[in-house]
Amino acid sequence: MCFEPSYGLILLSSTFICWYLSFLISGETNKQKRKIYLVIGIIADVGILFFFKYFNFFNETISSIFSGENKTVFNTSALLLPIGISFYTFKSLSYLIDVYRKVAKPENNFGYFALYVSFFPQLVAGPIERANELIPQLKKPAKLEEKDIEYGVLRIAWGFFKKVVVADTVAQFVNFSFGDITTANGSQLYVALLFFAVQLYADFSGYCDIAIGTARLFGIKLSENFNRPYLSKNIAEYWNRWHITLTLWIRDYVFIPLNKGVTAYWRIYLNTLIIFLLIGIWHGASLNFVVFGLINGVLAVLQAMYKRISFLPKFKSFAGQIFLTVFTFHLLLLSGVVFRVKGSGEAFLFYKKLFTEFNISIRNILNGFSSYDFIICCFVSVLFIVSVFLRRDFSFKYKYLFLFIVITLIVLLGRNNAETFIYFQF
Repeated sequence: MCFEPSYGLILLSSTFICWYLSFLISGETNKQKRKIYLVIGIIADVGILFFFKYFNFFNETISSIFSGENKTVFNTSALLLPIGISFYTFKSLSYLIDVYRKVAKPENNFGYFALYVSFFPQLVAGPIERANELIPQLKKPAKLEEKDIEYGVLRIAWGFFKKVVVADTVAQFVNFSFGDITTANGSQLYVALLFFAVQLYADFSGYCDIAIGTARLFGIKLSENFNRPYLSKNIAEYWNRWHITLTLWIRDYVFIPLNKGVTAYWRIYLNTLIIFLLIGIWHGASLNFVVFGLINGVLAVLQAMYKRISFLPKFKSFAGQIFLTVFTFHLLLLSGVVFRVKGSGEAFLFYKKLFTEFNISIRNILNGFSSYDFIICCFVSVLFIVSVFLRRDFSFKYKYLFLFIVITLIVLLGRNNAETFIYFQF
């Protein structure tokens, strides 16, 4: 509401619609009417999301198809994306669907339900919580416990380290290289992709760490959203380790219903493409994200088909597992190009340079970038890679020394360039 006061009504409307319809669904015995109430709720919630997040893209696309010019049918220049709309919409929808499926009871107290939808630590970028997990915690009497404060402070500090030390530092090289692809060379762009992988992971997981730590100060336990995703052996495993709450949401409310009663593999593969397309579109209203989703979907289907061909090698040895991890990581790097660039022209140019102008040398990699800043980028990246193997519960010795070192690194190396969290745009 500080951003745009009237946008508070969007959150309120979405919250009230789902809360009210949940009572209609729960109190109705007629299956047809229950389904109608559910459909009304889905249309209302998805309609609000579509209007504010996707209408501009839809408007421009339709206009270009029928007019052949870059003119829009409606003037939507003043239509801005409400902060966190994708996240709180998915939370409301999961609650309504769970009530319809009778796996959750409607919440009588509107205040508690509104608090579930708008719980501030994870409102704007997740994790995407389920009502059955969060509402019971919100109803418990608040207790100020030392273990929660200790864990919360450690997790928040760790999140800030990831964000302002790691993500915002390597963002310098990423922005520099992606800023002018025409003058960049293949080796520089490859290193930029490596740094972008570090930036994206540190940025998003850093936000989730801050959200989880902040919630813990109130005694609330939020879901984990990451599980060392870059160690995955295939694309499907990666999405089960990255943005876990989104993947589980789409699995439970889209993929499983689509596959109900389906036995043919081609149908399962088609449904896999559909859910990855949904993941791509969820990230943003542009052709880039559509292509990003389809690339990941095609790769996931091809890898699933590969597993079913018995005579092909399965790389089960230790060396084979390392190969699969490195191979999958590079597939992710290549798909990340369309996630980061601004248009198809830049993407094609990026891929062309990556495969035709690859000449590894410090001079080519830097290509005008400060050598000192590059060393710092490498240093914080190595710190981050090593830190991925830290215990998530911080149950190790000398945790206060660890906290002191983290805060010292934030003070000494933290960037003050106000880089926004990447996932705020989704």
